[in-house]
Amino acid sequence: MRYLRCLVSVASIVCACSGDEAEVPSIATVAAFVEQAHGAACDALYRCGTGNNDLAVTKALLGDAGRCAGLRAGAAALGWGDLNELPATVRLGKARYNGVAALRCLTRLRATCDVAHPLAEMCGDVFAGTVAAGAACQRHEDCAGGGWCDRGQATGAMRCPGTCAARIALGSECMASEACALGADGQRAECFPDAMGTSRCIRVRTGATADEGMPCGHLVTSGGGLDIPCATGLACVFASGSLAGTCRRPQAVGAACSETTACAPGSACAATTTMRCTAIQVRRGAAERCSAATFELCDGNARLTCRSGVCAAATGDGAMGSTCAAATGVPAGVLCGAGLYCAAGRCAARKADGQGCAGDVECASGVCDRATSACAPRTCR
Repeated sequence: MRYLRCLVSVASIVCACSGDEAEVPSIATVAAFVEQAHGAACDALYRCGTGNNDLAVTKALLGDAGRCAGLRAGAAALGWGDLNELPATVRLGKARYNGVAALRCLTRLRATCDVAHPLAEMCGDVFAGTVAAGAACQRHEDCAGGGWCDRGQATGAMRCPGTCAARIALGSECMASEACALGADGQRAECFPDAMGTSRCIRVRTGATADEGMPCGHLVTSGGGLDIPCATGLACVFASGSLAGTCRRPQAVGAACSETTACAPGSACAATTTMRCTAIQVRRGAAERCSAATFELCDGNARLTCRSGVCAAATGDGAMGSTCAAATGVPAGVLCGAGLYCAAGRCAARKADGQGCAGDVECASGVCDRATSACAPRTCR
């Protein structure tokens, strides 16, 4: 849904007015922003391109944008990061929320297919951090002055917590895209090799859609980075190891395919004896045939798993005390309900910080500290 004017009947959209100043639409709360961001992610997931096999399977299993939004699954599929933590970040005083920038951000994301990046990079002006440079941080949104949370991304030696640091100016040498200064209205920049092979921070913008046979993907021009999407019905086919590709028509079901081939929406390249684009079939009922090799998949979000070539219901009903057993393809949050996990064959309450644990799934925070074997606060996600 795009917000083109103030709608006083919608609680999550307000208008900031002062005297005779023009009305300024915004998204009133960070919780409303998170909810609408999940919807925007799912909209982009189904509106844009065919993607690779994994993305095609994800889309088929979710079904459509509406079900995807209800499950809050689109943001994870596109690499936006854990949006559900943002209300707590604001509540704890680590960042301030800007509802006007939030609406501007989602309006921009709903109009482009250049969306497979962390939300903090695409919409950096929605949150203003309060943590000073040099102090400990867990998310980029924590850092004051538009800074970033350096957790060792440049070297791969990740640490937690990280340290807030100033971002690097455009044109300067860099080692990680997260370190690059954001563009106007929070638009992203990235670390990319120049003509001499030196990595520098460059501004990234979205170019006009490309027709069949035209370049697409990520290009570097004299004005910075340029992400070019393909026109509707086309897919960007990349050469191995390249970020730039060519717009091609996806292969029809039954056609030969390879790792660099795009198959038609609703299909994927099956690695059988002959590589062929194969329709993804999602089984919504028990006792139906299933096979991962031929993309005949059970609907895990409906508590179905593939057992001996047949879809079967996961044990129990997901309630506290219900019987349960690990089931391939069934998300942990579906196997046992919200706030629960499968323990010794029964759905049990997840544990509070400080309680003993053997794995992340046991903890309400989602983090089991391996050093202390105890649940710990959720950090650096």
